[in-house]
Parts: sequence; C-alpha cells; structure tokens
Amino acid sequence: MAGAVETQLTARTALGRELRNLRLEYSLTTEDVAVELGCHSTLVSRIETGKRACQPDDFETLMRLYRVKGSELTRLRALLKRGISRKPPWYAPYRDVVSSAYAEFIDFETAATKVREYQTVLPPGLTQTEAVAEVLTSVGSSVLSPDQVEVLVEVRMRRQRRIQAAPLLACEFVITEAVLRFQIGGPETWLAQLKHMRALCDLEHVDLRVVPFAAGANATQTGSYSVFEFAGEDDPDVAFVETVMGSVRKDGPTELRRLNRLFARIQAAALPPEASADLIDRIIVEGPL
Repeated sequence: MAGAVETQLTARTALGRELRNLRLEYSLTTEDVAVELGCHSTLVSRIETGKRACQPDDFETLMRLYRVKGSELTRLRALLKRGISRKPPWYAPYRDVVSSAYAEFIDFETAATKVREYQTVLPPGLTQTEAVAEVLTSVGSSVLSPDQVEVLVEVRMRRQRRIQAAPLLACEFVITEAVLRFQIGGPETWLAQLKHMRALCDLEHVDLRVVPFAAGANATQTGSYSVFEFAGEDDPDVAFVETVMGSVRKDGPTELRRLNRLFARIQAAALPPEASADLIDRIIVEGPL
C-alpha cells in the first residue's frame, strides 16, 4: 500500500540514518565528526537519530568529510531540504495541545504505509468512535480543560481518515477479548463502539483479530504497542511502546526484531479474522458481560 505522506520528521530521520551509515563507512566516531563540525558529539548523535535537524552549513561540511559527490550529493541535499521544510504539518493548528511526543507519533503514522498494533485493554485509537475517544481522553488526564479534550478528540478523528480515504493505511490490529468486554461510556456508547469495530473488520485493508480469554498466557506477554512500516525498502520500522508516562519510541534493530516476533506470536494465538468478527457479533447480541 503506497502513497503515504513523507513528513519533516521522517525526512530528517532518513537523512540522519544516511549520515550515520556514511560515518561508519569511514570508521569515524561521533567525537571525530564533532571535531569537524565544532560541536559536541551529542549533537552529532541527535542529528543521526533525526531528533535534531542538520543545518545546511553542517551538512556541506559532512558531505566534504564523507566525500559525497554527484547524484548521491543531489539526493541527500533534497532530503535535507525536505527535513528542514517550513511547511507546517496537518496538526499544526493543534500544537498548543499536541505534545512533542504525540507529534512524533503522528508524524511517523502519517508517513507509514502499515501499522501493526496490539492492545490489551482499550480499542486501538484508529478504531475508536468519537464518543469513546472523548471519554478516554477525559479520564486520561485530570488537567485537561473541556476545550483541550475536544481538540485532542478532533485530532484522533482526523488521524482516522487514513482508514477511510487515500492514502490508505494497512492495519493489523490484535486486541484481547478484554477490549471487547470493558464497557466504556455506558451501554449505548459501547454498543456503538462494538458495531464500529465490527464494520472495520469488513474493510480489505484492515485485519482485526481477537485473542480470546481461553488463550491464557499468550495474551499476557507484553503491554500495548504499535509498529509502523514504511514504503521504502531501506526504511526500517519504528515502534511506540505504551507506558504509564506515554508512548516511548523504539527504533533499535534488536528492539524491533523482538517486537515484531512478539506480535507474530500474539497474532498466531488470536482467532482468525472471520472468527474474531463472529465473536464481536456475539458480544453485540449478548452484551459485554
């Protein structure tokens, strides 16, 4: 599934990865490069991880240091330009409420072509109805004003456009049966949520599976997390692991291999898509308890 939108952050991250590979190719340390740039090695590390934009002057110094020329130099300059573009992201009007960590998550989600998400208790954000999103956002923080809650719910609904319109985001959701049984927002609100998730099961690009209670320990190996996949063959996955303090980005090769293997095991323990849809249907009829 192609056509996802590159963001300033993903362009910056891609350039940082290229710069790191070039540094390693020349067997240089971040300290070596820092001397050439006249900065601290920490800045070099932040540029290579995409957490800090590479400035044009520093970029040209690095290109000379790594002896990059011709078409490769042209390609990397284009990447630099996209990484420092002043074009605001779609969530710019909400910046007073969207935290930097949430903005990072949205940037990678916007650029992704596929998401693999495991949720133990709550419906995945991309599957939540507006009413359920409002309830969860309200109880998630006691310091948010009603206006801030409204804005965050609007952001979540805007994110969901990727499920319904191009560029479509391929989704593999695995949830525990507990997600279907926890009643959020009252009977009518929760019934609407279950029906919404059931409708998503019928979309060709959505694979939603439920780990039944009978699966036991297979659904208790980890907490909730998401892994984003991108169009480029050389673009590594990026994961976000949920904690009580918010989502934490994980992009180390070892961490990603472990999370992807774990997702495959949990997905294998889940009911197939058709049986998962049947379970949702049954709970809609019988009630969540």
